[in-house]
Parts: sequence; structure tokens; C-alpha cells
Amino acid sequence: MTAPEARLLPRGTGRALALAQVALGLTTIVRARDLGDRAWLGLSPTAARRVVRVLGARQVAQGVVTAARDDDPQVLLVGSVVDALHAASMLPLVAVRGPYRRRAALSATLAAAAAAVGGAAAER
Repeated sequence: MTAPEARLLPRGTGRALALAQVALGLTTIVRARDLGDRAWLGLSPTAARRVVRVLGARQVAQGVVTAARDDDPQVLLVGSVVDALHAASMLPLVAVRGPYRRRAALSATLAAAAAAVGGAAAER
């Protein structure tokens, strides 16, 4: 009899992460008016809302792909890298004092957490 495989995270973590990403992405798209309510980075409020919707759509797409292939470590790892890049891209906005600092910090924190969970799930 062989020893049971050690798991860092329980089975199904990739699926749970994917569903959370879809939910967050859909919420971002639906709440784009609230999240992109002011001009930022030289964009008009309309353009800012478009950027927010694109970011939400990216989360939905990533979540759908991850849910479809939640047992594929490569998919989880690529998703983890995408989330880490998103977290890193938010850091300059966090460093700048302005109306979007808190939102950027929250986005960076959620993306970093998703990257960590996705990376750990890929290791299983």
C-alpha cells in the first residue's frame, strides 16, 4: 500500500477559484459604472468604465477556462501568472494618492491571493 498523496490544498480548489473569478468578473462588469465613475489616468469616465468592463471580462474568461480545465496544472499555473501580473500592474496605482488608490489596492490584493491559490492548486 502506498502512502496517500500529500495535498497543499483540497481537491476542487481550482474549481472554487474559477467560480470566484467568474463571480468577481461579472460583478465588475455589472458595477462598471460605480467602479469607473470618475476620470482617471487621463481617461474620461466613459473610457474608464470601458477599461473596468474589459478587466471584468478578462476575469470571467479566465474563470471559465479554469473551470473547464480545473484539473490541468498548466491551466492553473498560467492563470496564476496572469493574476500575479494583474496584481503587479495595480501597484503603481496603489502608490499614487488619488480616488482609485483603495480600489487598486483591493484589486491587487485579490489578484495576489488568486495567484497564490492558483499556484498552490497547480502544485497538487
